[in-house]
Amino acid sequence: MQTEKLQTENLQAEKLQAEFDKIMYHISHDLGGSTRAISDIPQWIIEDLSDANIVLPEEINNHLRLLIRHSNRLENMMQGFLEYSRVGRYQGLATLDPSKVLSWILEETAYPETWDIINNVSPCTLRMSKHDLTALFKCLISNPIKHSDQDHGRLEINSHIEDGFVKILFSDDGPGIEPQWQDKIFEMMKTLKSRDQVEGSGLGLSICKKICDHYGGNIWVDSSPAEKRGSVFGVSLPIHDSDSDSAQ
Repeated sequence: MQTEKLQTENLQAEKLQAEFDKIMYHISHDLGGSTRAISDIPQWIIEDLSDANIVLPEEINNHLRLLIRHSNRLENMMQGFLEYSRVGRYQGLATLDPSKVLSWILEETAYPETWDIINNVSPCTLRMSKHDLTALFKCLISNPIKHSDQDHGRLEINSHIEDGFVKILFSDDGPGIEPQWQDKIFEMMKTLKSRDQVEGSGLGLSICKKICDHYGGNIWVDSSPAEKRGSVFGVSLPIHDSDSDSAQ
């Protein structure tokens, strides 16, 4: 009886989550054009005034720059909500090698030259959306760069297989994360720094958690800043058994 009740509650929770994601997707998608316009128009005003040789008082210029900054923040948030709602939806599954996906990201994305990013991930096979795996890896690479307290750094990415899962570890040499924050950082809209210091949607790690949960994996962080610098973000994802495909 208790098992049936738990199953019913889980189904209801999944249904509510699906409805929430659907609403979030449509709101984020439909408002995307408007948020971009709100961001672009103040910049156009500044450019038009400059072309006309009109000099505004510095206070008005500051107000326009503030409007641009906040509208950019709004656009980032809408894009983050759209990304969150898309996890596992509106996309097909593929058989992927995470080492190749990671290599492709590092080749195609311009990261700061002052950062050493080392890919030691060994080949294996996953069954998931390439969009989701790419979003997961991009966030876990950009996050330590974004939150670093230095203009240079090192990120080493290693992997090993354990009990049918690949565990991929992203080890950085940043300032670390205090223990009281280590669970909260995976919640929506949580940031360790003011958005005036670090631009972002506040959704990156919650998107990572949702991706890992959706595919039956896990995400965690290990960090002891009182003892040494650096954090290790780990993800575990189930290895895809190719024999199961041929058996079907």
